Amino acid sequence: LKYCEVAFAELGKIRTPWKDHYDLTLRLHRVRADVELALGNFDVGCELVDEVCQNSRSVTDSIPTIISKSEALARQNKAAESIAVTLQPLQSTRMVPKRGVIWTIMKDLMWIKMYFRNHTNGEVLSLPLLTEPKYYASMDLMNQVITQALLVGSMTDWLICTMKSIRMTLKHGICKHSALAFTFLSILSLAQNDQKGAKRFADLAIAILKQTNSEGSGGFVYCVCAVTIYRWSEPFTKCLSLFRTAYFASMERGDLQNGFITMFTSIMYSYFDGYPVDKINRAMKMLIDEKELYKEKSNMCAIKHCGSGPSMLLGETPIDWEEFASFGDTVESIMAVDTSGNAEPITDEKEKLYPLIHGHCARLWMCILFSNFAVGEILVNKLHKLNFQDDPSYELQTIVPMYTGLVAAGRYRETKQRAHLSMLRRMCKLSQKLWKTKGQSCMGRALIIRAEWKSLKTPAKDWRRVKLAYDMAIAVSTEGGEPFKSCGHAHEAALACELAGNYFVTVQQHGLAKQYFTSALHYYQKWGATVKIDHFKKQHRNNINWNRLRQLTVASMQSGVGSGGSVPVVRFIGRSNDAASDHDDDLAYSLLYEDSLQSSKPPHQVGGGGTSIDHGPGNKSVDGGGSSLDHDHADDDDDDVSVLSDMS
Repeated sequence: LKYCEVAFAELGKIRTPWKDHYDLTLRLHRVRADVELALGNFDVGCELVDEVCQNSRSVTDSIPTIISKSEALARQNKAAESIAVTLQPLQSTRMVPKRGVIWTIMKDLMWIKMYFRNHTNGEVLSLPLLTEPKYYASMDLMNQVITQALLVGSMTDWLICTMKSIRMTLKHGICKHSALAFTFLSILSLAQNDQKGAKRFADLAIAILKQTNSEGSGGFVYCVCAVTIYRWSEPFTKCLSLFRTAYFASMERGDLQNGFITMFTSIMYSYFDGYPVDKINRAMKMLIDEKELYKEKSNMCAIKHCGSGPSMLLGETPIDWEEFASFGDTVESIMAVDTSGNAEPITDEKEKLYPLIHGHCARLWMCILFSNFAVGEILVNKLHKLNFQDDPSYELQTIVPMYTGLVAAGRYRETKQRAHLSMLRRMCKLSQKLWKTKGQSCMGRALIIRAEWKSLKTPAKDWRRVKLAYDMAIAVSTEGGEPFKSCGHAHEAALACELAGNYFVTVQQHGLAKQYFTSALHYYQKWGATVKIDHFKKQHRNNINWNRLRQLTVASMQSGVGSGGSVPVVRFIGRSNDAASDHDDDLAYSLLYEDSLQSSKPPHQVGGGGTSIDHGPGNKSVDGGGSSLDHDHADDDDDDVSVLSDMS
């Protein structure tokens, strides 16, 4: 910055620098604007950007500086303004239409589909490199719009820019910016239940990065491919590897926003995949410290809402049911999570989406764990009014149906209202559709709410059929298939065991209930949710086999299976000593942990190793064996929720 100030002092001695020394003046303004914005001096940086836009001789000359301003606005949590700044030059040069946007999207999508019916990936990769400065700069701008539009759920903006980027690539040649466009085309294909097409375009995006030697600038591409495409059908370990690549690619080029988004995503997915709560909580705190250190404010409220879950489970934050019920009613309730005052106020409706979604999901999970289904129903009703379906990420698309189904089942038991049973059935069907059309990774969650449906619809005398349903859900949630072996969904296995125990109490099978409650406590202890563990012990103290619990704990420690290990997140580049001092070496952050990066094959069947669950005599082992689930005894009510009937 000091060098820039000296250069500007000398430049000020020239009466008309933009006229006499245009190229030099342009470069100096670009450099200083970038430096000021990177240091968080947004007012000074934006003034320099405006001066460049006023004095540049062409839109192409001003584009790099416009992008710097757009990224700075995004870091201030002003994504809507960021999109507007970037769209303006695209619309002024007619690269993106101002009117008839929906019609243009549909027309371009039909053209793109026809193209890929007649051309292979190899033919696309053999296209020449894009060298025309006008089109290259436009692709850069559209990439910025696509990135920010996804983060605030502005679907029209990211669709039009994706379509135009794809058409420009196929007509004029490929470049590093083409990769992001193909990534979003893969998301669109997955939304249309075209899993094969989605995988094709995601692979093509990564291949373009390699072919154009742009892997260092493809951080957002790797991250989006992991959370929206590969997680549906690939092992979690592959996603962790992509997170690591994405993080270093973003941070090494100074892309703080995408670097921190990748970090947040890796922590959030680890939390949802059953890693120990205390380590997740510490990792989330470190992320927030780093964002505040770099004055990077984007998505801060969403991150803190997601981090509130582990904090509540460890007793650091109290569980306030009244606050849960009123959450999201006002902007103040969304912003209340930020006690530091560093988050920018939410002024645009689009910017509310992700804080609301993460806030509702974090609170909804607490309602399910502590059986407060009345408050859970309020949160579910609010959540379903949001456009969460526009978020293509695996976790959100799979946990919302599971949470909704579990709340519906709990409310039906309390009120006996048929509307709740109908909601549970719809969620079963939705989970079945997700599993069949998008990938097998969500199988465990589909099986949990299927078991709940069975428990409500099956006569008490046929409790063995319900037991089989719960056993299958527990098996898949622990280590029944490849996607789950890396860490084991201990939290979901614990919940399934607890639900099974509650069911067997109602059908007077107290011996079985005691076995399931014992297993539930064992899984909760592995997960490390201390508040839930204490609550569970008080609620079911007389229904726990303490000797059996000790045996399970010793066996788990000896085998190391399902222990969760360290949180698979990455080291922050340039972390200050003060920020690092509060965290011990257990969170080394040097790389994604290698014990979570062992290679594994994509899932093809459940229980390839003959996984079984020991809940006492009379149990059946769960073995994929290439066969389907047992539906020989299915009743008429099972017709519309016969999930996994062709699992093999």
